[in-house]
Amino acid sequence: MWRGTGGVFTYCRDSTHPAPPRRGAGAWSLRPRPGAPVSTPMTWDRLAELDDPRAFNLHTVPDYLADGDPWADMDDTAYPLDPLLRLWEELPGGELNFPPDYPKMPGEPPRVQPSKKVAEHWDEQGNRIAPD
Repeated sequence: MWRGTGGVFTYCRDSTHPAPPRRGAGAWSLRPRPGAPVSTPMTWDRLAELDDPRAFNLHTVPDYLADGDPWADMDDTAYPLDPLLRLWEELPGGELNFPPDYPKMPGEPPRVQPSKKVAEHWDEQGNRIAPD
């Protein structure tokens, strides 16, 4: 989920929904899990010290925030996107769309509902025949 306010954009990943359109999780939001865990922003140093993420839940996060907002200095350092954009151009493949559009492998059965399959559109190996 991309969330923007005042020109600042933050990406939050929600691991409870594996499909890309459902990965958004707001910071400080309760997760639908036993123990009421909270999506908790923290510094990299604090994350390295973390033994169990379940320790951050509905009852413990207020105490965690007593030490101050871990995002208070988030905008103090800016980094250019140029290296990431260059890496995107150099790496093969890029990001696949969703739903995925993977290339059909040789011998793979047709990716069409049997009720929608028109026999003359497919060869004997299951490959789609291009229209003339």
